Amino acid sequence: MKKYFENLNYSSILKRALLLLIPVLLMPFGIACYYACGLGADPFSIFVDGEHVLLNWTYGQITLLNNVILLGMMLIWGRKYLGIGTVVTTFTTGYFIDLFRDMLVTRFPIETTPIWGMSIILAVGAITFAVGVGIYIAIEFGIGSTEFISLALTQLLKIKLKYVRIALDALYVVIGYFMGGTVGVGTIVGILATGPIVEYTLKLCQKPISHFVGPIRIQKEEAVA
Repeated sequence: MKKYFENLNYSSILKRALLLLIPVLLMPFGIACYYACGLGADPFSIFVDGEHVLLNWTYGQITLLNNVILLGMMLIWGRKYLGIGTVVTTFTTGYFIDLFRDMLVTRFPIETTPIWGMSIILAVGAITFAVGVGIYIAIEFGIGSTEFISLALTQLLKIKLKYVRIALDALYVVIGYFMGGTVGVGTIVGILATGPIVEYTLKLCQKPISHFVGPIRIQKEEAVA
């Protein structure tokens, strides 16, 4: 334990923690937009939507349950992927999804909001979610609990990550749909838009963030100096 704390750059950790507030809010807001528009969601959110219908729990409660289970799995089989960001998002994402969704459906009820209005909410959700994911990755504070499934299966099955992601996304959609989740144009938007926006955001933010926060650990030579 003592060795872990040696040469930690606490200034970098503090800056990363402050920046973490951005994706902690953006990602659940994007997911809440997917749910609020009623036009379908990204693959994993369809799975959560199906659980929501099946168990009659809120989206936030379902998300918290899933995240805690996955965090437990990471503690056993994937501790190297854990970070402060992993723990924070595990326990905050569900709460913010419910908070933002309640705000959206109150302001823009499905029954009275025109389809173009719901389409705007969908577009905003797709962008904010993907941008949040890109910033989250750039901060390098651990991976999201759902990403652990993809990485674990990639290592276990010795299959390329992109093929594992495709198979998992298809599985999420099928299982979620049969549990009662909504599949629609939002699903297509989520599949096609998330990857490119995450990649663009990561390229745009990674170097500036890395320059701003600095390394998590100080090199021994620097520590001595």
